[in-house]
Amino acid sequence: MRITGGDLCGRMLKTPKGLSTRPTQDRVRESLFAVLGERLKDSNTLDLFAGSGSLGFEAISRGSRMCTFVEKSRQVASVIEQNAKDLGVAENTRIIIEDASSGRMGWKNGGPYDIVLMDPPYASGVYERMMPVLCEAGVLNPLAVVVVERDRSTELMDDYGCLKRRRTNKYGATFIDFYQYLTEG
Repeated sequence: MRITGGDLCGRMLKTPKGLSTRPTQDRVRESLFAVLGERLKDSNTLDLFAGSGSLGFEAISRGSRMCTFVEKSRQVASVIEQNAKDLGVAENTRIIIEDASSGRMGWKNGGPYDIVLMDPPYASGVYERMMPVLCEAGVLNPLAVVVVERDRSTELMDDYGCLKRRRTNKYGATFIDFYQYLTEG
């Protein structure tokens, strides 16, 4: 897997062995980050359900100053750590080993965040739990963007309190929803 844009464009990422992760396809990542554009510059990013870390590393490559990766598997988190070292961006990363939907929220102290990337296992059902948590946890900067990857069988609401859906992009069977954090209705 390669980074598709920014300072690290073309650099290879190691991926965890087996089927425990489902990295986002290159064309989907390219489009997702094209939408985020200048918002990435000097941003603080949170990559929930990080898996291979491809989304977070793409964010760093495109200007994010810091990315907190949250991954429940120690083995997968070690691959993220190795990628950070290999890419020379270890100082721009923070890795937390925990289930993002557990309620422990070890990632809360790394905020506030400007960008949240959420790509959980599609059949996990965590979307409905996580969106309100992000809204209520006090971890988002005003006008932060929450990007959610899902499949066509998962329906999301247009708003979750302070998170309002601004757009949805479709790439085959993959959907990317962009929500904005609004501190007022």
